Order: sequence, then C-alpha cells, then structure tokens
Amino acid sequence: MDSINANGIDKPIAEPFKFLMEYWNDDITDFMVNMMMTMSRINREKTGKGLFEQFMDENRL
Repeated sequence: MDSINANGIDKPIAEPFKFLMEYWNDDITDFMVNMMMTMSRINREKTGKGLFEQFMDENRL
C-alpha cells in the first residue's frame, strides 16, 4: 500500500517497473522474475553471457 499511497490512487504511474518492483504480490513477483529471465536470455544471445554472469565479470566477483 505504501507504493500506491506514495504515487496517489488517481494519478498515472510514472515509472511502472519501479512501481511493480516495490509492490509485493505473488503475480507481480512471477511477472518480474519472468521479465528478468527474458532480459537475461536476450543478453546471452547478444553477448554470450547472462545478466548475472555479466554482472559477476564486470565487478570481478
């Protein structure tokens, strides 16, 4: 509810993905996980590395 109250109930959501990341709901969580997996697959097709692998390499972890 904090995310909803901060934005206001009658206003358009300015940053929908940020809003969804802060809003706790099982369906939203599933959606966000699937979105991140898809982004990682796209990144793997372009670079040969998933998002986590790329993050680890860039930060020498």
